[in-house]
Amino acid sequence: MEIFASHESFNNKHGIQLEENFNKLPTIHWLPKVHKRPYKFRYIVNSRSCSTKELSVRMTFVLQAIKTHVKKYCHKVYENSGVNLFWSIDNSLEVINAIKSKRNMVSEINTFDFSTLYTSLPLHLVKNKLIGLIEKTFAREKTTFIVVSRNKAFFSNSKFNNCLYWSCEDVCDILCFLLDNCLIKFGKDIFKQVTGIPMGANYAPLVADLFLFCYESEFMKNLSKSNDLNLIEKFNTSFRYLDDLCSLDNSLFHTYIKNIYPKELILLQSNDSDDKATFLDLDVQINNLHCTIKIYDKRDDFDFDIVNFPHLDSDIPQSPSYGTYLSQLIRFARVCSRVEDFNERNSIMSRKLLKQGFLYHKLRKTFGKFYNRHFDLVEPFNSSLINLIEGGISHPHFYGDFLKKIKKVKYKSNGVALQNAVSLIAQDFLYKKYDKNILKNTCKLVLSDRTIANVRVLL
Repeated sequence: MEIFASHESFNNKHGIQLEENFNKLPTIHWLPKVHKRPYKFRYIVNSRSCSTKELSVRMTFVLQAIKTHVKKYCHKVYENSGVNLFWSIDNSLEVINAIKSKRNMVSEINTFDFSTLYTSLPLHLVKNKLIGLIEKTFAREKTTFIVVSRNKAFFSNSKFNNCLYWSCEDVCDILCFLLDNCLIKFGKDIFKQVTGIPMGANYAPLVADLFLFCYESEFMKNLSKSNDLNLIEKFNTSFRYLDDLCSLDNSLFHTYIKNIYPKELILLQSNDSDDKATFLDLDVQINNLHCTIKIYDKRDDFDFDIVNFPHLDSDIPQSPSYGTYLSQLIRFARVCSRVEDFNERNSIMSRKLLKQGFLYHKLRKTFGKFYNRHFDLVEPFNSSLINLIEGGISHPHFYGDFLKKIKKVKYKSNGVALQNAVSLIAQDFLYKKYDKNILKNTCKLVLSDRTIANVRVLL
């Protein structure tokens, strides 16, 4: 096999040890997409223990350093020229900020996705574009090599212990080596991928991302030469997360697809109407130019249960588990335009957490922390803390904190004194918007029907 034809010289040149062992080739796995109707599938390469694993990981760090450089460079270009060369985003927050910068006044939204992006990438074009990008990056950084450790890579002319030092030529050679030697083991057979790159390789997402960037930036540079400011502004609000793309206020995007990307890649529109679309975790709807956003989670449409979020019966610390709830509240508040949508997501999540052992009063306490620490996020909802708790947090079958308090007074008093004590406790919980019927059901766990009948605030 040619992958090992010159492995000794490769090891000596680049400092990475490749093992001459065909049992360490990546294997391929078939994963069903059970939420699709009819079921679809995806092939994933398991490269965890293959002989080029370390090389792949290190190349991933290098490509991430190149992407960071390119992003900063394009940001400066945008500041100076008003032309957005960098469409790639890390999450949906950039789309939200773009919509907010328009004061939620958006005329249309269109979303697209590439069909079979990874396996359709023409390798000769990938190598040509990325080598050119790598050479330009090294030239702008004005360094002779990039320092590659076991957990990061950065441009520098200084020497560091326990690191590799790859020149521009080294990076290009290693990238071409990985792309040209995508060997996959299936059963007893070994196949070489000659078109595209395998899903599952560490470097694959960054290779695809930077490859698409090269075409997008070239297209925007050509637009800038035309001095058509209106058209440039339309394409400035284009956002891409790997193979998913979103365009705001641009009815012409689909007519320029062939001018942007190579013919080998097929980009299809994924939304049916230009006044509503889903993109990443966003559900965007436009009504009379006014744009509203809420959370989109495709798992809500599944006809089976999804196992996610911590379960407090498991052997995990409780405090970080409630932190998971707080982090999700931040995400909901950042995305949702309306308080009704925020409350709906909060209700769905809190209901699930209650079933997994979380306590209602601790969810309320965590929500209070969120409200006080991130008031800037909830301020647009124009709603008080108690109203957000009442409208968003689901209720359990009984209240553990209320049960604990009435147990204490039960062992200290009886008769009229007990009834009065329970009434005072219940009144306090009712003031906090606890549900009266659930309070009554909680009392039934420890108090007699006669005692409960005399607690008038629960009648």
